[in-house]
Amino acid sequence: MKISDETKVGIMAAFGIAIMIIGYSFLKGNNIFDKSVKLYAVYDRVDGLTKSSSVVVNGYGVGRVGKISMRPDGKLVAEIKITDETVRIPKNSTAKLVSLDFLGTRAVQIIFADEVNGYVVTGDTLKSALEPKLADMVNEQIAPLKTKAEGLISSIDTVMSVVEGILGNNSINNSLTNVESATARFSILAKHVDSLLLSEMQSIQGIIRNLEGVLDIVKRNGDNLDSTFVNLNHLTGSLAESDIKGMITTLDSTLNQAKLLLKQINEGEGTVGMLIHDRAVYDNLEKATADLDSLLVDFKESPGRYIHFSVFGRSDKPKTPKK
Repeated sequence: MKISDETKVGIMAAFGIAIMIIGYSFLKGNNIFDKSVKLYAVYDRVDGLTKSSSVVVNGYGVGRVGKISMRPDGKLVAEIKITDETVRIPKNSTAKLVSLDFLGTRAVQIIFADEVNGYVVTGDTLKSALEPKLADMVNEQIAPLKTKAEGLISSIDTVMSVVEGILGNNSINNSLTNVESATARFSILAKHVDSLLLSEMQSIQGIIRNLEGVLDIVKRNGDNLDSTFVNLNHLTGSLAESDIKGMITTLDSTLNQAKLLLKQINEGEGTVGMLIHDRAVYDNLEKATADLDSLLVDFKESPGRYIHFSVFGRSDKPKTPKK
């Protein structure tokens, strides 16, 4: 069968129109041969989410974001195309808007529902969630640090002003000069001490040798020292066993009696007290002493007045004094 030229032209025209329609649709992002599952999610804001952004499940890419449109109420509707035919998304799953890297690249992360009650189909709408951008989280963390840093810088400025005022004070400069002078004097003193130690090194060595000799003597007489310590231990044991308490009680009683006796003497009681405190007794004793002294002197000079003796017997006649 022979095809006419008109038929060929019609077929070519139809084929060209089909190619144009397919190309136009592809340029608009619509693939008429696309078998992907188209889902939707509604966001209050998209924060950098664009057409062709990635759709991931646990970090694995499963699709792309289609067109993003705005509803009359200001909500944003994102079309989510699941191109991986092996992925089945449970109902009640969540389409969360997340950041993939530090540059702020946004993507949609599908978070599966805990319980599987069927799977979504083309045209279903997923629950939406919005994760803050990394820059917003960093700013949120840095803001308090910024405030603290500003306060710290202000405090440092205040401290520096105070330090400058202190360093500019003449008394501080004088104090630093005095410290420098004291340091120099201490250095000189240290040199003198070194010289003194060098000069006295022989004496120190002699002292050390003497100390070594003493220690050697102690070492050689260790047995004697042991016996001395044993005797000392016996002595302390004997003292511990003795009736020290009774001795102290007796001594205390004796001291109390002596105290009472001294009190009586001071108050003029008793013979000793009267002898010490009575002036008349003292005067009589002194007078008696003087009379006895006179009697003794007279006895030495004239013993015959007091003692009479005769070889031939006693004569009652008084002796006639020689003329």
